[in-house]
Amino acid sequence: MSEWIDLATGDFKDQIKVMQMQFEAKSISVSKGVEQAVLDTITNIELTAKEKMDNAVVDMNKSIKRGDGRYHHPSVPGSAPAVDSGTMKNSITHELHISGDSVSGTVGSTITNPPYPSYLETGTSKMAERPWLLPSVRENADFFESAMYKAVKNG
Repeated sequence: MSEWIDLATGDFKDQIKVMQMQFEAKSISVSKGVEQAVLDTITNIELTAKEKMDNAVVDMNKSIKRGDGRYHHPSVPGSAPAVDSGTMKNSITHELHISGDSVSGTVGSTITNPPYPSYLETGTSKMAERPWLLPSVRENADFFESAMYKAVKNG
């Protein structure tokens, strides 16, 4: 009888080891899927923000004289900033951050001094807001949710 118990216990221990290895492989697969979901989402947010600038509603009744003598037609308040020289649009980038079990991403502009992109996003006392980042994040919320679901389901 003890032979049967020893045999059953051995089988059980082997099954636990197999299940632990399967669980670890699934965990690694899900982690990689989550990393890809975050990366895909922040890439989409960056592209959406740039597309919003390309398609900004421009106020043709206003013009601002630039230092080089050319004129810039600003976007209407509430619309994304209109592209002028392309400097701000080209400064928008994304970065994936992985630290231990944590995965996150950032999207923003490399222009920080002065923080002109944030002035456009939120407005100032002298200028109405021309949001470009928050609307882009909101437009990609469903994409992120779907990508995360697939990462966990297929992982």
